[in-house]
Amino acid sequence: MIAKVCVNLKTQKQFQLFDYKIKPEQLLYAKVGQICLVDFSGKNKTGIIIQLNKTQKTFYPHTLRESHAPTTNTLVCGHGYKGVGVYKTKSIKKVYGAPVVQKWQIELAKYTAKLYSVSFGKALFSILPDFSKKLIESENQSFVSVGEVSPRTADLGSWQKQFIAQSKLIRWKKIKEIASAAASIVILPEIIQAKILSKFIKGSVLYHSQLSLARTSQIYLDALSGKISIIIGAWSALFVPLKNCQNIIIDDYLAGLYIKDQNPKFDIWEMAKLRAQITGARPIFSDDGYPIFTFKNENFDKSKLSFAITPNIEYGLLKNLEPQKSNFIFFPFNYDFKALVCANCQTVAKCERCQTSLSVNSERKKLICVRCKLEKDIPLICPKCSGAKFKNSSPSIRSFYQSAQKILRDLIILDRDNIFLTKNPRNLISTYRAFSYPLKRFNICHIIFPEYLLNNPDPFFNESLYYLLRKIFNLGEKIIFYVKDNEALAKIQNFLSADFAQKLFDLRKEIGIMPQDELVKISCPKKITPDKIKKISYNLIKQGGEIFSDTKIENGWQQIFKIKKTERARWSPRRPSEARTSEEPCWGDERAENQLYLKRVKLFYCKRLNDGRKGYFVISLIIL
Repeated sequence: MIAKVCVNLKTQKQFQLFDYKIKPEQLLYAKVGQICLVDFSGKNKTGIIIQLNKTQKTFYPHTLRESHAPTTNTLVCGHGYKGVGVYKTKSIKKVYGAPVVQKWQIELAKYTAKLYSVSFGKALFSILPDFSKKLIESENQSFVSVGEVSPRTADLGSWQKQFIAQSKLIRWKKIKEIASAAASIVILPEIIQAKILSKFIKGSVLYHSQLSLARTSQIYLDALSGKISIIIGAWSALFVPLKNCQNIIIDDYLAGLYIKDQNPKFDIWEMAKLRAQITGARPIFSDDGYPIFTFKNENFDKSKLSFAITPNIEYGLLKNLEPQKSNFIFFPFNYDFKALVCANCQTVAKCERCQTSLSVNSERKKLICVRCKLEKDIPLICPKCSGAKFKNSSPSIRSFYQSAQKILRDLIILDRDNIFLTKNPRNLISTYRAFSYPLKRFNICHIIFPEYLLNNPDPFFNESLYYLLRKIFNLGEKIIFYVKDNEALAKIQNFLSADFAQKLFDLRKEIGIMPQDELVKISCPKKITPDKIKKISYNLIKQGGEIFSDTKIENGWQQIFKIKKTERARWSPRRPSEARTSEEPCWGDERAENQLYLKRVKLFYCKRLNDGRKGYFVISLIIL
């Protein structure tokens, strides 16, 4: 019998497998997914059996097909060519114990290799513990042995006795209830959060990449044998083969930390849904709400961000900071966008091509347009007063942090460059990322609310803003809002009124979109006729959808389908260009009270291929 083996190599082709012969004494226990030891170019290498074939084909080394035999003996890729060049495979040296690699792990590795253009071997071995050292050291054993290792209990210090925000506490209670009922994997964006939650749920096992090889191997084998029922950890916990796993829970699933940027790249949100579909587990995604401060729309003018903090707001906020008390400063965005204004007449420096505000690129020492990327030299003349002195219209979170640090000596910043909190911060300045942590209650919360956030007519945008305000009230004993005028303050008071949630629910009834519905929008440019996506529309209607609106837009036309969540459309996970939905609503206290279930907003852009091959059109999936 011949085994197709994936060998752990640093460089190889994308889907390169090697043939090895299975010895007669190995036939009884050789199965797909087992780890084996093979001879590769005279060196011992760890491999994984991917496929078993009963017959062996004869190949030739030069052409790798049945052709003319070479005249000399050759040794290529650890395989020997003897006689007249007949292709003869080597035998597997050792097959270790029971299957370790599950079929769903192999499927996830194939999906990752196709999606991110990496080798299949690299994708497969990256989701497994590094068994190679243990296996090669234990060649005289029939199975890897890692010994008895007692769990390591990390000293959490002040994290053990702290106030947890109400919305996160309720979510964790629900997660505890679900995980205690059946075998579950709970994934969090930060290792420190996983440590806290593991103390919250008894009988759980903590798993993350910073554990020792002996500990990760022990957890891996215990999960295979069924000795563990609850695993809590960071993104690496998703690939643990928990026996009879019923639930895959991802808390704070909107956090950007779930996208692993290393090679190979992983999107844990997508991988969790794919594993759930292959294994039959139930995916559950929980968060406080979808992020409202994401400006990915090309038509959005980022110059509005530059006027979020006026000099008066900055002065008033610095004046209200109290060093004797704990302070939380919330910035509504994470951008370090710095529009330039004339120091004399306050005229905004704009791009000559598209009339968009210019910002300073500190690396290139030039002015750059945020929309068309046009660059100009920094010496700039004001077109109104001919002045040459320009200044930033608003401080960034970094520059404001430096100013506030003079008053609050122990101030900690939490932004895209600093994402870890090692202890309970007494004073914190942060963006939306702060709500991913179970923070203690602060004495004073300083909240900056730009005017453009309060003037959005979208009712669903207002829902997320309402949830944001509720989360802020869970964090502070005293809340101070910094707004432009009294009109903006009146809008915030409206958001905090007792009947605002009921108004949002009534508005959903009026426009015909209830929490149990979801919208699927299909947009096409003019050059693409509606007939070309007729199949997509047919599938949506077949799955219980109905046309909510059919309108013409500036660049073509669009159709919006309304689908009941109990009759949701099924999308193939093997096509990353198509949309796929989660199966469970988000958990939260306000949602449970008002029955408003907001789902993640995700846009899938599928462009046609330029070389004439079959491609996909632009499909946007909006889940409400």
